[in-house]
Amino acid sequence: MEPQEHDELWTLLGKSPPKKASGAFVQNTLREVRKSQSTANEAGGSWLDFFKSPVLVGSFAALIVLTIAILAIPQTPEKTGIASIPTEESTRSVVSGDEVDILTEELEVLTMVSEFLAVSDPSYLDDAALAELLF
Repeated sequence: MEPQEHDELWTLLGKSPPKKASGAFVQNTLREVRKSQSTANEAGGSWLDFFKSPVLVGSFAALIVLTIAILAIPQTPEKTGIASIPTEESTRSVVSGDEVDILTEELEVLTMVSEFLAVSDPSYLDDAALAELLF
C-alpha cells in the first residue's frame, strides 16, 4: 500500500506509538498454540473415537455383513426365452429341402457373425484370422 493512496490512514498510523514485544512473547504464543491444539483434539477427537460408540460399531458391522452377503449371492442372468439354436435335423421336419439349405446358410452366417462379435477388438486380428471369420 502506497502512502499516497490512503493519506488519512498513514497519518493515523504515524500518530500511534510503536509497540515493543515483551520478552516472553514467544513463550506466551507457543503456550496458547499448544492449549488450542489440546482443546481441538478433545473436541474433534480422532477417527478412533468412532469405535467408542457401540451403536456406530454395530451399524458399521451390519453394513459390512450386508455388503458381503450381496456380493456372495451368485448373479444369474435372465432367461431370454430362446431354448436353443435350431439344428439342421430339427428344421427338416418343418420346412422343405430348399428352405433347409437357405436356413443352413443363414445359420452359418449367424454363427460367423457371432464369432466375429465375440472378438473384443478386431484390430488385433491378423489377415488370416479375419479371412477365417469372414470367408
